[in-house]
Amino acid sequence: SVTIDHIRLRWSEVVEATRKYNHSVSAFLQVCWPTEVRGNKVELAFKFDFHKDRIRDIRNKQIVEKALDEVFTEKMYIDCVLNPELVVKTQVQNVESVPIADAAQEKQLLDQVLEVFGGKVVE
Repeated sequence: SVTIDHIRLRWSEVVEATRKYNHSVSAFLQVCWPTEVRGNKVELAFKFDFHKDRIRDIRNKQIVEKALDEVFTEKMYIDCVLNPELVVKTQVQNVESVPIADAAQEKQLLDQVLEVFGGKVVE
């Protein structure tokens, strides 16, 4: 069975596996830390409610669980908890400055921002 040490050693692989489904999920996972494994459930600690709540969203939760399954070839579930004392060292990866070429790209970027922050356009 998978232990907390296994999860922590391969956490960057889990984060990377989520990226192909949703970039914002991988960003939120970079600011959390696996704290415990109970059976097939992995506890993830977050410093802020905002990050915790984004990963608790059913679509995002399923992405994380799918990534865990891919990395560990075992069905696993997550539980998100708040830990205001949490300190996580993050690395910024794959950051590029790319000019927006057209309206379609601008709309795609806006949609991604709205998804991350749970917002909507008000006109």
